[in-house]
Amino acid sequence: MAADKSLCQVPSFQHALLAISRLLYQLVKRFEFAKFDLENIIHRLSGQRDACIPASDVDYAENFLGSVLEKEIGRLVSIVSHAHTTVIEPEDDLHEYQPPGNGPNIPHLISVYDPPGDLSKYGQRHDNDNMEISSINILPTLEELKCIREPFLPSNCIPQAPHFLPHGWKRQMDIQFRLFREDLMNPLKNGLMSFLDALSKTSKGKEEELLRQKVFKGNNEGINANANVNVDVYGDVQFHKVECDIHGKDFATVTFAQPYQNRNSLLGRRRAFWEQSKGRLMQGGLVLMVRRSNNRDAESSSVPDIVLGVVAEREPRKLAMDEEHASILISLMDPKLYFAMIDATNPRENRQWFLVEPSGAFFESYRPVLEVLQTRLPSTMPFGKYMAPTNEEAEAMLPEVKIDPPMYARAPGFRFDLSVLMNGQELKLDVTNPESPAMVLDALQRCKTLDDTQARALVNTLCREVSLINGPPGTGKTRIGVELMRVLLHNMRSMNSGPILCICYTNHALDQFLEHLLDKKITNIVRVGSQSKSTRLEDYNLQAFVDGYKKPRRLKKAMTALNEQWRTLCKRIDELQEDLQRDDLSWKQVEEYLRINHPGLWEQFVEKPLFDLGATDGFTEVRRGRKKSLFHQWVEGDDINELKRWNQEVQEVMDTKWHAQSRNSFGFLDDKYAKPDEAYLKRIMYDIPNKNRPVEELLNSDIWTMSKPERKRLANSWRPGIREPLMNELTQALEAAKEAIAQKLTFSKEIRRDILSQTSVIGMTTSGAAGRHELISAIAPKIIICEEAGEVVESHLLATLSSSTQHLIMIGDHLQLRPQIQTHNLSSESRIGRHHNLNISLFERLAQEEMGLLQLPLSRLTVQRRMRPEISSLIRIPSLYPYLEDGDGDNVHYDNVSGMSENLYFMDHSNPVDSKDQFGPQSFSNTFEVRMVGALVEYLMNNGYNRPGDIAVLTPYLGQHKKLQSSLDHIRLVMDENEQDQLNNQGADKEPLDDRLTVRTIDNFQGEEAKVVIISLVRNAKKSDGSAAPSGTIGFLKSSNRTNVLLSRAKHGMFLIGNASLMEKEGNGIWPEVIDKLRQSNRVGDGYPVACMKHPEAANIVTTPEMLREVAPDGGCDRPCGYNLTCGHVCPRKCHPVDPEHKLFKCPQPCVRLRSDCDHICPKTCGEPCGDCMVVVDTIELGCGHVLEDPSCYQAKDPSSVHCRIELTMHQSSCEHEYVTECGNADNDVLCHKPCGSPLDCGHGCIRSCSECQKLTTESGFGLGNNRTTHGQCLTKCDLMQPCGHPCEFSCHVGTPCPPCKQRCLKQCAHGQCRKSCHGLCDDDICLQPCTWECPHYGRCEMPCGLPCNRPPCNKRCQKMLNCGHQCPSVCGEECPPQKFCIQCQDAETMNLNVLMYPEVKCLRDQNVDNDPVLVLTCGHAVAMSVLD
Repeated sequence: MAADKSLCQVPSFQHALLAISRLLYQLVKRFEFAKFDLENIIHRLSGQRDACIPASDVDYAENFLGSVLEKEIGRLVSIVSHAHTTVIEPEDDLHEYQPPGNGPNIPHLISVYDPPGDLSKYGQRHDNDNMEISSINILPTLEELKCIREPFLPSNCIPQAPHFLPHGWKRQMDIQFRLFREDLMNPLKNGLMSFLDALSKTSKGKEEELLRQKVFKGNNEGINANANVNVDVYGDVQFHKVECDIHGKDFATVTFAQPYQNRNSLLGRRRAFWEQSKGRLMQGGLVLMVRRSNNRDAESSSVPDIVLGVVAEREPRKLAMDEEHASILISLMDPKLYFAMIDATNPRENRQWFLVEPSGAFFESYRPVLEVLQTRLPSTMPFGKYMAPTNEEAEAMLPEVKIDPPMYARAPGFRFDLSVLMNGQELKLDVTNPESPAMVLDALQRCKTLDDTQARALVNTLCREVSLINGPPGTGKTRIGVELMRVLLHNMRSMNSGPILCICYTNHALDQFLEHLLDKKITNIVRVGSQSKSTRLEDYNLQAFVDGYKKPRRLKKAMTALNEQWRTLCKRIDELQEDLQRDDLSWKQVEEYLRINHPGLWEQFVEKPLFDLGATDGFTEVRRGRKKSLFHQWVEGDDINELKRWNQEVQEVMDTKWHAQSRNSFGFLDDKYAKPDEAYLKRIMYDIPNKNRPVEELLNSDIWTMSKPERKRLANSWRPGIREPLMNELTQALEAAKEAIAQKLTFSKEIRRDILSQTSVIGMTTSGAAGRHELISAIAPKIIICEEAGEVVESHLLATLSSSTQHLIMIGDHLQLRPQIQTHNLSSESRIGRHHNLNISLFERLAQEEMGLLQLPLSRLTVQRRMRPEISSLIRIPSLYPYLEDGDGDNVHYDNVSGMSENLYFMDHSNPVDSKDQFGPQSFSNTFEVRMVGALVEYLMNNGYNRPGDIAVLTPYLGQHKKLQSSLDHIRLVMDENEQDQLNNQGADKEPLDDRLTVRTIDNFQGEEAKVVIISLVRNAKKSDGSAAPSGTIGFLKSSNRTNVLLSRAKHGMFLIGNASLMEKEGNGIWPEVIDKLRQSNRVGDGYPVACMKHPEAANIVTTPEMLREVAPDGGCDRPCGYNLTCGHVCPRKCHPVDPEHKLFKCPQPCVRLRSDCDHICPKTCGEPCGDCMVVVDTIELGCGHVLEDPSCYQAKDPSSVHCRIELTMHQSSCEHEYVTECGNADNDVLCHKPCGSPLDCGHGCIRSCSECQKLTTESGFGLGNNRTTHGQCLTKCDLMQPCGHPCEFSCHVGTPCPPCKQRCLKQCAHGQCRKSCHGLCDDDICLQPCTWECPHYGRCEMPCGLPCNRPPCNKRCQKMLNCGHQCPSVCGEECPPQKFCIQCQDAETMNLNVLMYPEVKCLRDQNVDNDPVLVLTCGHAVAMSVLD
């Protein structure tokens, strides 16, 4: 049997079990019912694994294989157990876990517990309320949006809280999915309900109030809306063309009315509005199309009143193109809805549609994460016993949680090589040897590459498959991350781990981390994502690698074929849309429909009609050679019109004959001339159909006996049946186009997978990693490092994990900023949200004992090297970092802040907060603080803090941030004039000032630092009207996390401004402790203490910005500088600390130096070089004989060097032409630039330059250059007038016809001008807007603008009035001429104008414009209408 090569042979029984378990895993993963069918086999396999454990205790390799097998079989058992959902009653859960003394209110949670779907005792909430998250649509249904019952929102980070699932990954993923989805849904639903409430209370015709949005900005006057909901509303919504782009996304072009503040403004201003309003209609955001309708509309329409869409593309250029309407691309979930919306939003439907955009509903940042949580099998999630343990797993790991080493590090013979940290000295770490970590730690601490806590964190991380590194501000979290990467990359080959995935919360942090790797000569990295601002990483971006990827010919051919297939489908989609959007039905559409559904009616159309209407082949000729089908003749009633005309003519003939004979005196004797009776007329005249029968009866009637209304009603009844197959085909074409692109994208993904699999480091943001989970799963990275883990929403990190993950390293600080979410009621900082805790990161949940069944061990960094000690003391408090130490580095020896008496100070003031703009952002601002901060920034910059990273201005509020930016922009302009030259002279690179001064909100500055930080706290105890602010609250500034970040960004100095009495009130977080510390060290006062560096006695407490500018106009003090300059003058400036040696200063005093060569005084300023003496002296004679009047002194000294500028007329030596030149250039050879002028064969004179023809003649060899016998092709412009109205713009082409005109076509209508060139055909771009031609005589044309009118041209006089009040003399329907053409006003000059008539010419005053109106041409001449006819 051993010799049988056809049999699979394995070295041991455990290897056989491992192969079987992996085969079973693939089966249960791919086939749903395999979970049930293979359940017995899996349990038997587990039993076999248990049986072979004792036999493998001796050999370590077999032990390692056993642990791998245990993991694989455990995953299978988990899959089949999860297939049988176990539902837990809340009482059982409470009995199992007794609530702690000061924990959450568990009895309350049980009392309000209402599980999802059928588990609820009240029944299902709506059609999207399901127990299994895999059955929940990510986007809400209409029922869900309108449901008033609260959704099921489970508690997070409260293990005792009730839930219908037992503890484990399935429960944790259920919690994260529902809460994360609610964070998306809550703003959407609240915004919709707020708008619908306002809409119901707004009377028709007053919708402008809604579009102005004050309803949604907290204004309680007028319409009472939800003041906490910000909603942007746009009116006049209309859907247009549907497309499928090259990325496989389908969308429709949607137009809507410009926001009120952007209407009727100039294009540049409109575009600036949309470019600056980046929060409006963000690409990937959710929007709602809402119809204002009554019950009758809802019953009759196939479109719901509320339609959900996603913004597919937002382009400011298109949004600003029209002054009345903006344009955007929106995707809908159901392709059939596109065409229903095109019909429903058509202006002819006379229904009001609104585009409603709730704030925060950015769908594309939620979708990929929710999809992963929905589809990921809980059993494939790694590290379950630590991150989501079952009850049994938690009990087995207590009381002290120990974390296993990474699986790859447990492989037989593997040891970490740490020589990269030891300056080349050998150091090995064996994670399976209990004594090895201590020895390695001792060696690292002696090497001093890392401090003690950093070294301990590094060793712990390498020994734990789930590692948490906690680093307070300034303790080197990024440093430890980089060193860990160096170690892991150094051991990559022996680990066989594949690429390391590095994820960060922000693009800025990711760029910084990867740049640090570049500094360490680590270059095999790929940065994924397009939001990087680092120029150093441009060549490492994934797209750069994709662009340079050499595709095999097979792949190129396949992608080209798919592109061609996509283009063909797009063309067919356009054709089908044209058919669907046509106002009239084509005979081709009708014929096919009738032949299948109503063959009797079809036969009547195919057969001959009652009489010949001129259609010998089913069509009749109409104007411009177009054919009119028999069907269209029938619909328009051409046969009925013909019968009416016949009857009218018969009646007129009979009446004419009777009246003529009645004048004969003997006519009464002739009976044949008697008046015809009605019976006779009925015999020779046709009956005109005039019935109004229902459609059901018409289906079995003679089509030629139907009246016009009946025909239109019957034809309209066919529309749905005709449109349905078109709609189906269009939907199929859209899906096929998307499928073609999807196949192409599959090839692109393969290229990306190939690139990433060959790199060492992959860098992504957490949201980018969640969105590319398929790509990550294909690469299967074993190691994931997460920077800023305390800021990452847990669901983002869960979406990044996969079954291949063996080592998860999280570096962060849960005491700094928490993850940002949209819904405050899901936040731990909210009274309601503290039961949901969506803003608690996975890092914090695992690090805090009370937030889970287990608390994982934490590696803590304790030595900070950023802040000077007095600043770090503010966060060295019991509630933050009582253990924080100050390092012995530069931070202990920082220089004092230049120009300030204190390095840390709080300016206490009572100036009120600004009142809020009801139409603007509902955020706080304080104008006094803006002005004071601006003055302080200017002062510090004058003290030398003018380089990148020197000054950062922070504030908690967006409203204040906007005002600070506006104010400091002005300062930057001033500083740019005063400081940029000095920086250039010092050899510094030219840097824009907005890079040298940072203005941020607190939430966007975590992880960054600056030498000096200025903090505007905004809030105050008084309102703008002087009254006390309600409850003295400081809002989210109470958050200790936010305050921690705020106080830990400064290195050298920190200056706060706010109301200290308000901040130190009880209940305001850690602020009472902070203010108390500041007061104890006398660092709180009503103004900033400034001090002159040169004159220490000139110290002041500045309480206003005006005072600061007064006491220190140039950054020092108000004393004169007094420095003796090298020129002998004294510096005229006030005391200034920058450039104390005045090496860059230019003396502005008049220069008093006498020139040694002429004794003249220099007229320049002292700081300028004297240069040549410019004093005017007496007239001098130049070498050429000409006289130079008023020469400068330096010219008089050397007349021979002066260039004479007297103009002379000279003769060319090489031709007959003359030229004008300055005397100083007379001896120089000059090329002749005058036109050649020689006659050419075509009759024109040569217009080339004379010198050019000389050159051509010399090169041709047919003579000397001055003979000019060779001229080349004639360059004279043809200028022959073309039939299109343009002169020919090509060069002379005698004997050949003019080439096609390439100028823009002159054809235009009221809706626009043809965009094609003249030689093209306009037929493809026929204007389909309604024709504007109408008059009181013939009514309005009902055809599209670009088609022949269905009404005759009007030759009657125009009935409009000129400005003078008299009737227009022109033709009806034409543009009225100027007032001077008025016949009644008799303008003397105009009345003598000749009017072209036939066969004569008359003056305008003699023209009878009532019978023959005149047409005034654009040239000013007049033509009688009779001539045109």
